Amino acid sequence: MNKLITWFKLLFNKSFWKSYINGKILAIDYGFYKSVKEGLPVDKNGHPIPWYTYPAIEYLNNLDLKNLNILEYGSGNSSIYFLNKGSDLVSIEDNKDWFKKIELKTKKYHKYILTEDKHEYVERNSEIKNVDIIVIDGILRKECSEYIVKKINSSETTPIMIIFDNSDWYPNTIEFIDNNLGWNRVDFCGFGPINSYTWTTSIFFNPEKRISRIDYIQPIKGIKNIAD
Repeated sequence: MNKLITWFKLLFNKSFWKSYINGKILAIDYGFYKSVKEGLPVDKNGHPIPWYTYPAIEYLNNLDLKNLNILEYGSGNSSIYFLNKGSDLVSIEDNKDWFKKIELKTKKYHKYILTEDKHEYVERNSEIKNVDIIVIDGILRKECSEYIVKKINSSETTPIMIIFDNSDWYPNTIEFIDNNLGWNRVDFCGFGPINSYTWTTSIFFNPEKRISRIDYIQPIKGIKNIAD
Protein backbone atom coordinates (compact mmCIF):
# COMPACT_ATOMS: atom_id res chain seq x y z
CA MET A 1 0.00 0.00 0.00
CA ASN A 2 2.81 2.42 0.92
CA LYS A 3 4.56 1.71 -2.39
CA LEU A 4 1.32 2.40 -4.27
CA ILE A 5 0.91 5.74 -2.49
CA THR A 6 4.52 6.63 -3.32
CA TRP A 7 3.94 5.90 -7.02
CA PHE A 8 0.79 8.01 -7.06
CA LYS A 9 2.68 10.88 -5.46
CA LEU A 10 5.35 10.66 -8.16
CA LEU A 11 2.69 10.46 -10.86
CA PHE A 12 1.25 13.83 -9.88
CA ASN A 13 4.52 15.46 -8.85
CA LYS A 14 5.46 18.26 -11.27
CA SER A 15 9.10 18.34 -10.14
CA PHE A 16 9.46 14.64 -10.87
CA TRP A 17 8.10 14.99 -14.40
CA LYS A 18 10.18 18.07 -15.14
CA SER A 19 13.30 16.17 -14.04
CA TYR A 20 12.25 13.20 -16.16
CA ILE A 21 11.68 15.39 -19.25
CA ASN A 22 15.01 17.19 -18.77
CA GLY A 23 16.80 13.86 -18.48
CA LYS A 24 15.05 12.61 -21.62
CA ILE A 25 16.12 15.69 -23.60
CA LEU A 26 19.75 15.19 -22.62
CA ALA A 27 19.69 11.43 -23.17
CA ILE A 28 17.71 11.33 -26.42
CA ASP A 29 17.59 14.71 -28.14
CA TYR A 30 21.23 15.59 -27.48
CA GLY A 31 22.27 11.99 -28.14
CA PHE A 32 23.95 11.48 -24.76
CA TYR A 33 22.62 7.92 -24.35
CA LYS A 34 23.76 6.94 -27.84
CA SER A 35 27.22 8.40 -27.22
CA VAL A 36 27.59 6.42 -23.99
CA LYS A 37 26.37 3.24 -25.66
CA GLU A 38 28.79 3.59 -28.59
CA GLY A 39 31.64 5.04 -26.53
CA LEU A 40 32.05 7.80 -29.13
CA PRO A 41 30.87 11.41 -29.35
CA VAL A 42 27.83 11.24 -31.65
CA ASP A 43 24.49 13.01 -31.90
CA LYS A 44 21.07 11.36 -31.67
CA ASN A 45 21.35 10.16 -35.26
CA GLY A 46 24.79 8.66 -34.74
CA HIS A 47 26.60 11.41 -36.64
CA PRO A 48 30.08 12.28 -35.36
CA ILE A 49 30.38 15.41 -33.22
CA PRO A 50 33.34 16.89 -31.33
CA TRP A 51 33.97 15.72 -27.78
CA TYR A 52 33.21 19.26 -26.58
CA THR A 53 30.41 20.46 -24.34
CA TYR A 54 26.96 20.57 -25.91
CA PRO A 55 26.73 24.39 -25.66
CA ALA A 56 29.98 24.69 -27.65
CA ILE A 57 28.76 22.19 -30.24
CA GLU A 58 25.45 24.06 -30.63
CA TYR A 59 27.38 27.26 -31.25
CA LEU A 60 29.62 25.64 -33.86
CA ASN A 61 26.62 24.02 -35.55
CA ASN A 62 25.36 27.47 -36.49
CA LEU A 63 28.61 28.62 -38.10
CA ASP A 64 29.50 28.34 -41.77
CA LEU A 65 32.85 26.53 -41.62
CA LYS A 66 32.96 25.60 -45.31
CA ASN A 67 36.41 26.12 -46.87
CA LEU A 68 37.89 27.47 -43.63
CA ASN A 69 41.39 26.24 -42.77
CA ILE A 70 41.46 24.40 -39.44
CA LEU A 71 44.54 23.19 -37.57
CA GLU A 72 43.60 20.61 -34.96
CA TYR A 73 45.92 19.43 -32.19
CA GLY A 74 44.39 16.08 -31.34
CA SER A 75 41.95 14.20 -33.55
CA GLY A 76 38.83 12.07 -33.45
CA ASN A 77 35.16 12.51 -34.22
CA SER A 78 35.80 16.24 -34.22
CA SER A 79 37.93 15.68 -37.33
CA ILE A 80 35.04 13.97 -39.10
CA TYR A 81 32.67 16.71 -37.91
CA PHE A 82 34.83 19.51 -39.37
CA LEU A 83 35.30 17.60 -42.63
CA ASN A 84 31.53 17.13 -42.88
CA LYS A 85 31.18 20.90 -42.43
CA GLY A 86 33.35 21.36 -45.52
CA SER A 87 36.45 22.63 -43.72
CA ASP A 88 40.01 22.20 -44.98
CA LEU A 89 41.49 20.30 -42.06
CA VAL A 90 44.96 19.42 -40.81
CA SER A 91 45.08 17.25 -37.69
CA ILE A 92 48.11 16.40 -35.59
CA GLU A 93 48.06 13.14 -33.63
CA ASP A 94 50.59 11.43 -31.37
CA ASN A 95 48.77 8.13 -30.70
CA LYS A 96 49.55 5.56 -33.40
CA ASP A 97 46.61 3.25 -32.69
CA TRP A 98 44.11 6.12 -32.60
CA PHE A 99 45.67 7.58 -35.76
CA LYS A 100 45.07 4.33 -37.67
CA LYS A 101 41.46 4.19 -36.50
CA ILE A 102 40.58 7.73 -37.56
CA GLU A 103 42.65 7.55 -40.74
CA LEU A 104 40.39 4.79 -42.07
CA LYS A 105 37.46 7.21 -41.89
CA THR A 106 39.14 10.40 -43.15
CA LYS A 107 42.23 9.65 -45.27
CA LYS A 108 40.64 10.62 -48.60
CA TYR A 109 39.74 14.10 -47.41
CA HIS A 110 42.16 14.85 -44.63
CA LYS A 111 45.75 15.96 -44.13
CA TYR A 112 46.54 13.83 -41.11
CA ILE A 113 49.95 13.89 -39.45
CA LEU A 114 51.26 11.34 -36.96
CA THR A 115 54.26 12.32 -34.87
CA GLU A 116 55.62 11.42 -31.47
CA ASP A 117 58.26 14.13 -31.65
CA LYS A 118 57.39 17.01 -29.31
CA HIS A 119 58.95 19.71 -31.46
CA GLU A 120 57.28 18.46 -34.64
CA TYR A 121 53.93 18.08 -32.91
CA VAL A 122 53.81 21.66 -31.57
CA GLU A 123 55.50 23.71 -34.27
CA ARG A 124 53.44 23.49 -37.43
CA ASN A 125 54.98 26.43 -39.26
CA SER A 126 53.54 25.71 -42.70
CA GLU A 127 49.99 24.86 -41.60
CA ILE A 128 49.65 27.81 -39.23
CA LYS A 129 50.29 30.57 -41.78
CA ASN A 130 46.81 30.77 -43.31
CA VAL A 131 44.83 29.08 -40.57
CA ASP A 132 41.32 30.29 -39.65
CA ILE A 133 40.60 28.11 -36.62
CA ILE A 134 43.03 26.44 -34.22
CA VAL A 135 41.80 23.59 -32.00
CA ILE A 136 43.79 22.67 -28.88
CA ASP A 137 42.49 19.29 -27.77
CA GLY A 138 45.47 16.95 -27.61
CA ILE A 139 48.74 16.59 -25.74
CA LEU A 140 51.18 19.41 -24.88
CA ARG A 141 48.42 22.01 -24.55
CA LYS A 142 50.63 24.46 -22.67
CA GLU A 143 53.36 24.24 -25.30
CA CYS A 144 50.86 24.48 -28.19
CA SER A 145 49.28 27.55 -26.60
CA GLU A 146 52.63 29.27 -26.11
CA TYR A 147 53.60 28.55 -29.72
CA ILE A 148 50.29 29.84 -31.10
CA VAL A 149 50.33 33.03 -29.02
CA LYS A 150 53.89 33.71 -30.14
CA LYS A 151 52.93 33.29 -33.81
CA ILE A 152 49.87 35.52 -33.47
CA ASN A 153 51.73 38.27 -31.64
CA SER A 154 54.46 38.24 -34.29
CA SER A 155 51.75 38.57 -36.99
CA GLU A 156 52.80 35.29 -38.59
CA THR A 157 49.22 34.06 -38.36
CA THR A 158 45.84 35.72 -37.78
CA PRO A 159 43.23 33.07 -37.00
CA ILE A 160 39.59 33.90 -36.40
CA MET A 161 39.27 31.76 -33.28
CA ILE A 162 40.96 29.29 -30.99
CA ILE A 163 38.97 26.39 -29.53
CA PHE A 164 40.41 25.03 -26.28
CA ASP A 165 38.63 22.00 -24.85
CA ASN A 166 38.76 20.99 -21.16
CA SER A 167 39.87 24.54 -20.36
CA ASP A 168 38.77 24.13 -16.74
CA TRP A 169 41.60 21.58 -16.39
CA TYR A 170 44.22 24.08 -17.56
CA PRO A 171 43.61 27.33 -15.65
CA ASN A 172 47.24 28.47 -15.85
CA THR A 173 47.37 27.97 -19.61
CA ILE A 174 44.07 29.80 -20.08
CA GLU A 175 45.38 32.66 -17.94
CA PHE A 176 48.51 32.77 -20.11
CA ILE A 177 46.43 33.05 -23.30
CA ASP A 178 44.22 35.73 -21.76
CA ASN A 179 47.14 37.82 -20.56
CA ASN A 180 49.26 37.50 -23.70
CA LEU A 181 46.64 37.53 -26.43
CA GLY A 182 43.90 39.79 -25.12
CA TRP A 183 41.13 38.24 -27.22
CA ASN A 184 37.56 37.82 -26.01
CA ARG A 185 36.96 34.45 -24.40
CA VAL A 186 33.64 32.64 -24.05
CA ASP A 187 33.44 29.60 -21.77
CA PHE A 188 30.86 27.04 -22.91
CA CYS A 189 30.19 25.05 -19.73
CA GLY A 190 27.91 22.05 -19.37
CA PHE A 191 27.41 18.41 -20.23
CA GLY A 192 28.77 16.83 -23.37
CA PRO A 193 28.93 13.40 -25.02
CA ILE A 194 29.91 10.27 -23.05
CA ASN A 195 31.05 11.91 -19.79
CA SER A 196 28.94 11.81 -16.62
CA TYR A 197 30.26 15.20 -15.50
CA THR A 198 30.25 18.76 -16.80
CA TRP A 199 33.32 20.53 -18.18
CA THR A 200 34.25 23.62 -20.19
CA THR A 201 35.10 24.23 -23.83
CA SER A 202 36.48 27.74 -24.26
CA ILE A 203 36.60 29.70 -27.50
CA PHE A 204 38.87 32.71 -27.96
CA PHE A 205 37.62 35.21 -30.58
CA ASN A 206 39.81 37.48 -32.65
CA PRO A 207 38.12 40.89 -32.20
CA GLU A 208 39.09 41.90 -35.75
CA LYS A 209 37.53 38.89 -37.51
CA ARG A 210 34.31 36.92 -37.59
CA ILE A 211 32.74 33.78 -39.09
CA SER A 212 29.41 33.95 -40.90
CA ARG A 213 26.44 32.09 -39.50
CA ILE A 214 24.59 29.53 -41.59
CA ASP A 215 21.31 31.30 -40.80
CA TYR A 216 21.45 34.68 -39.13
CA ILE A 217 18.71 34.30 -36.57
CA GLN A 218 19.03 35.93 -33.19
CA PRO A 219 18.77 34.35 -30.74
CA ILE A 220 19.66 30.88 -31.99
CA LYS A 221 17.40 28.12 -30.66
CA GLY A 222 18.90 25.18 -28.82
CA ILE A 223 18.53 21.55 -29.83
CA LYS A 224 15.27 21.22 -27.86
CA ASN A 225 13.49 24.55 -27.71
CA ILE A 226 10.11 25.22 -26.10
CA ALA A 227 8.79 26.38 -29.47
CA ASP A 228 9.61 23.04 -31.15
